Amino acid sequence: MSISTPGAAPRAVRALLLGFLLLFAPAATAYSAAADDLAGGSARRAASPEPGMLDESGFGFRLRVPDGWSIDIDAEDGPILSWRMHRDAWLAGDVPEGLLALNVTVIEPEPGKDVEAEFRKFARNYADRFLEGGRIVSLKAFSFGGRPGFLAAAEGRIKRTSGPAVKVLARVFIYETEDRQVIVSAVAPRSSAEPLDHLGEPGSLIEASGADTSVSVDQGADQPSQANAADVILPDTRQRLRAISWGGGSLEEFGRLDADGLAIALPPGARTAGVGVASSGSTVALGDLDGGDATTLRIALDPTGTDSLLVVLCPGRMVPCISEPSLQIRMGASAAGVELSLWSEATPVARQVLPGGMPANLSVRIDRDGVYVFPATGEALLVERPRGLAPFASLDVVIAALPTEAGGRLRMHALTVETDRQAVTDLLPAPGDAAAIFPAANPDIWREKASGGGDFAAFAALREDGLHVSVPAGHSWGVTGLVSGRPVLALPDGNDTPAPERLRGTIDPTASDSFAVAILPDAEGDVWLSAIGYADIQRAADGRFRVRIYTCGSGDRVAETLVDGTWSGAFDLIVRPDRLELALDDRRLSTTLLSCRLPEAGAHVAVFAVAGKENEAASLHLTGVSIDRLPLPALAEAGPGSDAEFRPEAWIADMEDELSEPTDR
Repeated sequence: MSISTPGAAPRAVRALLLGFLLLFAPAATAYSAAADDLAGGSARRAASPEPGMLDESGFGFRLRVPDGWSIDIDAEDGPILSWRMHRDAWLAGDVPEGLLALNVTVIEPEPGKDVEAEFRKFARNYADRFLEGGRIVSLKAFSFGGRPGFLAAAEGRIKRTSGPAVKVLARVFIYETEDRQVIVSAVAPRSSAEPLDHLGEPGSLIEASGADTSVSVDQGADQPSQANAADVILPDTRQRLRAISWGGGSLEEFGRLDADGLAIALPPGARTAGVGVASSGSTVALGDLDGGDATTLRIALDPTGTDSLLVVLCPGRMVPCISEPSLQIRMGASAAGVELSLWSEATPVARQVLPGGMPANLSVRIDRDGVYVFPATGEALLVERPRGLAPFASLDVVIAALPTEAGGRLRMHALTVETDRQAVTDLLPAPGDAAAIFPAANPDIWREKASGGGDFAAFAALREDGLHVSVPAGHSWGVTGLVSGRPVLALPDGNDTPAPERLRGTIDPTASDSFAVAILPDAEGDVWLSAIGYADIQRAADGRFRVRIYTCGSGDRVAETLVDGTWSGAFDLIVRPDRLELALDDRRLSTTLLSCRLPEAGAHVAVFAVAGKENEAASLHLTGVSIDRLPLPALAEAGPGSDAEFRPEAWIADMEDELSEPTDR
C-alpha cells in the first residue's frame, strides 16, 4: 500500500501540533469569521449545506457540528488549511463521554518523503507531545472514501489545569486527494472511546464524501496480537515461502520444503552456490518498539543435520538482502568451533563461538534496545537495530544454507514469530490489592527455565503445592525453575504504578537449600549476565541462610546478610524508583539501580534453583508468588520495627552502612 505523492511535510506536523494546542487550551470558545456562516464564505463549500454540516467534498470529507460543539476554521486558500472542533463541556472543565475534540489539517505535499515512514514519525511525535505517557499501539493501512492512507491508534493521559489527568485513546489518520494530503486526529476518554472506531462513517463528526464513502482498515497490517500467540512461518502451511537460489544453486536439486520443515544439503565445493527460501510477503511485522513492544523469532534446528545457517530480516525483497538495511544471523564452522555472528547492513557487528556446538534452538528478540540473539548455549548477543528494523516495520525473512568448501547442510524444523504487546500494567492489581501470579489462574504467565546444566524435565515438577526442584550434584550450576513469559514488574511512575511495587514470594525453607530470584529484561535473558537485579539465598552449614543481592549482572557485588534458620520462607522484592530492596522477615538489603533500570515495558521475573558452587546440589520448593503496588504511605510500615518505632533517618543510615560493607560473590 502506498500513496502516490510522497509524505506528510514538516509544515503539516507544525500545523497539526498547533491545532491540538488550540484544541486543549482552556480558553473561551468562539467561531472564527470563516465559521460564522457555515453555508458560505468559501467557494469550496456547498451552496446549501445541511444544517450543522460543513461540506468539503473537494478534500473528500464533510464535518458535522452538533449542539455543544464549537469549531474554529482557518481555511482561506493557502498551503495549510485547518478545522478545529471541540466539546464546549471539555474546555469548561468537564470530562464528557465520547469524542472530546477533532482536528483536520489539509496541506500541500512535499516531494522526496516516504509517506508511511513520515507518518510513523508523526504519529510517535503526536503521542509524545500531547499524551502524558503516550504510546502508539498500532499502525495500519487505511482507506477513507476510497483514498488510500494510514491510521494510527494511540493511548495515554491528558493533564488538565485542575483535576486528575484523563486517560484517553486517540486516532490519527492521513489520506490523499488529487493534490492535497488530509490529516485527521480525534481523542476520547478511554472509558467511552467507541466513537473513535466509527470516524468517517455516516453520522460521525467527519464523513467521507464523493463517489465512494466507504472507510476501511487493513485488519491484517498491524493488529495487536495476544501475548504468547505465535505465527508459524515454518512448516509453511500457508505457502508464504518461495524457493531462492544464487550461484547455480537449486532448492529442487539440493533440498526440499515440506510439512517437516526445510532441508538443504549443498554438495562439497559449493562455495558460491546458495539455496534457501524467502517470504513471498512481509511475514514479520514489528510493533511500536519505542513504546515497549517486542517481536521474537524462534528457530528450531536439527543440530545433527545442520552445519550452516543464514537468516536475514530486511524491509525489501532483494535476495539475499545484503545490499539493504538488513540484519543477518549466520552460524557455521570455524577453526574454533561453531561460530554465531550477527551482520548489520552486510557488516559483521558481533560474533561468538558456541561452546556446545550447533544449537537446537535459537531466539531472536527485537525491541527498543536493539536485537538480542539467544543461542541454546553460550551468551546472548546484543546489537543495535539496523535502520530497516524500525518501529512498525514489515519485514521479509530469508532462510538459507551457507555455502562452504565442504558444502553446507541445513535442517530447520520450525520458525515462529511471537509479538509481545502485553503491557505490564495489565497484570497489576489496584493499589492496596495483591494479585497471585503463582499458582496462577492463567498458567501462560510462566515458562520453564533451564540453563547452565539445568533440566526442567529431569529435575522439576509442578504439583498442587507448588514447584519442586531438586538438582543433583554434578550438573554445573543447575539453573532450573520458572520465568514469567510477560513483564510482571514495572518501574514506579507515580500514576498507574505508585511507588514502590512489590513482588512477594514464599518458599518452604525446609525443602529449599539453594535458589535465586532474577529480574530480567526478557524471558530469554541469561539469569546472570542479563539481570537487572539478582538475589540468591543459600543455606549455610550452620543452618542459617546467606542472602546476597546484585544489580547490573552478577559481577556487581552489592550487599549480603545472614538470616536465621527460623526464617519463615517469605521474601519481598521491592522496586522503588531509585533502588531495589530484598526483605526476609526482619532482614533487609538495599541497592541503588545505578545504570540498570527496568524497561518501560516492564521486567520479567525468574525464580529457580541454582547451585551455590558449581556442581553442588540445589533445591527449591516454591509455594507462591504475588505482586502488589505498595502505596507510598506504606514506606514506614515496610521499614524494620513497628510504625511507632520506625525512624526514617536511622533506617537510611543503616542502609548506607550495609552498602558500604565489602562483600564477596
